[in-house]
Amino acid sequence: MKQFLPFYTLDGSVGLYNEDYEDIYHSVTGAVSESYDKFILPADILNIIKNNNEIKLLDICFGIGYNSKSFLNFILKNYSENKFLPRKILSTSIDMIYTNNNSDNSLNIDTIYTDKNMVSTDIKLYNDKIYTNKIYDKDLPCSLHDKNKIDKIFINAIDIDKFSALISPFILTGVKNIKKYNKNLKNEKIKKLLEKYKLKIYYNIFKNNKNLSKLLKYPDAIGFFLLNKLISQHEDLIFSDDIRDLLFDISMKPFLSKNLLLYYKLLYFERYINNPIRHLFAFLHNIYYMYLSCRYKNDLKRLKMLNIDFELKIKDARQVLLNDNNVYNLIFLDGFTASKCPCLWSYEFIRLLSEHISDDGLILTYSTALPLRNAFIKSNLHIGNILDSENNIIGTIASKNKNLIKFELSEYDLGLLKTKSGIVYRDENLDGLNEAIIEARNIEVKNSNKISASEYKRKYAKA
Repeated sequence: MKQFLPFYTLDGSVGLYNEDYEDIYHSVTGAVSESYDKFILPADILNIIKNNNEIKLLDICFGIGYNSKSFLNFILKNYSENKFLPRKILSTSIDMIYTNNNSDNSLNIDTIYTDKNMVSTDIKLYNDKIYTNKIYDKDLPCSLHDKNKIDKIFINAIDIDKFSALISPFILTGVKNIKKYNKNLKNEKIKKLLEKYKLKIYYNIFKNNKNLSKLLKYPDAIGFFLLNKLISQHEDLIFSDDIRDLLFDISMKPFLSKNLLLYYKLLYFERYINNPIRHLFAFLHNIYYMYLSCRYKNDLKRLKMLNIDFELKIKDARQVLLNDNNVYNLIFLDGFTASKCPCLWSYEFIRLLSEHISDDGLILTYSTALPLRNAFIKSNLHIGNILDSENNIIGTIASKNKNLIKFELSEYDLGLLKTKSGIVYRDENLDGLNEAIIEARNIEVKNSNKISASEYKRKYAKA
């Protein structure tokens, strides 16, 4: 993670500049906007809910979690608006902490030490845990018979970079004063990228739908949900010295949620501080839960009622999928650009993805690269364009079901796939190094008798 430089993109979400590749991981116009524009909205998630009792999502190259978090945010918002319901209503309890306190005040640790009136009289302390009055979901509809119902939602996230993946719950979104946080940027390439796009519409995908503007900022409950999942799966890693040092680094502070960071600190000290002080941190940890907002508690409760599960694998996605028997409704392919990191864009990897997608499932990616699109077709998948609100092509969608492809490729685009530029990347054993994969394709392109893309364009223009 230390080779990444964080900065705020134009929609108030965090982008990462990779010093090794000298490129950015997210569009400077907006990492969250890009996630909705290229993955969430084209996926037509509500239609999937209508036709399936459960949803399985495969998020390849989880990174700092924008696609998974946008998916959770979309699900949470639509559930809260009663557009679908869980088939089985689970327990309404949220944790070991129950409260009717609606305070939105942020927690101040010093106050906890000194202010005896901060804790209400209806709280009972037992075995270092606090119990008080339960809250119930007042928004829960009485009738379930006419709603789309879902049994379970499962997200399988994969990323090889532990640093970006493990700090993902803490990343801030929806920051309004972008200039304040970016004014000290030292990297000239980032500055030029921001300058280039400064006149573009910040919230491009939201301009025709005001309700979607609420999706820009993820609620704290999503961060807490993901963090607790990561702790249960990667406890030693997330509390390791290198992750701790990264989260406590002063330069990262403007990009991290204060609530999540304080919660992490309480957990960290509770874990490592010896008795009797350790009991104090356990107490503070529970007090912290109690004084989180009512909105947070309701959101977290809804996530649990929806029976959402999340699993993160910090491994090479190729090897994970070779040992994965799941069939997914959605696959988000968000790897780094194929020209620099082709191992997740090869024909063999795309063919592997085709074995893991359901008959009515969708594979979505921001990439429109010709080798990738050709790999989809060679894997017997139908492909189409993902369009933005101005009908610009911004990605590729693939499915086994041709009827799910709304914007098919033109005759011209299909012809491009047959040129040298459409020659696929090869990774026969799914263990090749990026440099070797690139070199092998360069040799194949050089020795190919196919027409070049530029020559094809000239001939097509004359026809």
